Amino acid sequence: MVQGKQRVISYKVHKAIATPESEWFIVENTHEPIIDKVTFEMAQSLSQRDTRTAPTKRNVYLFSGFLRCADCDKSMTKKTNKKNMANGETKEYTYYVCSTYALKNKDKCSRHSISLEDLTEAVLNAIQVQISLVCNMAEVITEINKQEAVCNQSLRLTKQLQTKEHELEKITNVIDNLYMDWKCGEITRAEYVRMKAKFEAKADSMKNAIVNLKAEIELSSKGVGNNDPYLQMFLKHKNITELNRGILAELIDTIYIHENNEITIKFNFADQHKRLLDFISNNQNTSKKEGRVYTLPSLSKSTLAV
Repeated sequence: MVQGKQRVISYKVHKAIATPESEWFIVENTHEPIIDKVTFEMAQSLSQRDTRTAPTKRNVYLFSGFLRCADCDKSMTKKTNKKNMANGETKEYTYYVCSTYALKNKDKCSRHSISLEDLTEAVLNAIQVQISLVCNMAEVITEINKQEAVCNQSLRLTKQLQTKEHELEKITNVIDNLYMDWKCGEITRAEYVRMKAKFEAKADSMKNAIVNLKAEIELSSKGVGNNDPYLQMFLKHKNITELNRGILAELIDTIYIHENNEITIKFNFADQHKRLLDFISNNQNTSKKEGRVYTLPSLSKSTLAV
């Protein structure tokens, strides 16, 4: 629910004027959703990607919108050629190359070529490895929750919050001192107005960061169970044997193509992953006293040589 998008000039002048978005009052979860949030966000992610459909067909290519060149960060373009086989047959060969190299300027970037077959196999293997690591994480969390005392406080987030609050206090002091500098003649009125607007914008950004951190801390304080949505998002695909765009949209943000048939996969849910790692890390001390050490898997990126 959004309120405050307009306001009247005064109680005497009833003309309405638009207010900046930063001043709107936004309250989430006031209406029952038509679809769940995860499905909505996945649909938004897919709709914002640069996609291509097959000629004369409506089907979108599997990797459309997911591939980028690791060097120039531009999208990869799909090519299809015919390849003569040893038995005399002709086989269609599909591959991707950097769009800067293929369509713009060959001096600006290199080919970064990779076949569709190799790419599909590598991405599938990477997802299977990550799912295996998440399964391990789920087992670790189960063991932690069996302990008599479980630490749900995120030391990392708490430290970040303290830093942001300290920075906000300093910015507020600067804004307060600007007025005295103007009145004492140390700066002009134009300088005061410009600098005040600049520091107020920084303060607003800091306040938003503090609100987000407090929300993360509150979420962390509730603990982590194996029914956590982040874990379930990976675990429900643990028997995956082939790829489709739905799985890619759920689990992957971007696939970067390097030279020499190497790829780097940036997975979704970086914040959720950090939250679970915090939970495991914060309970390490207790586990060490009992002779157990928890392994902390890294899921944010995966680099493979195809």
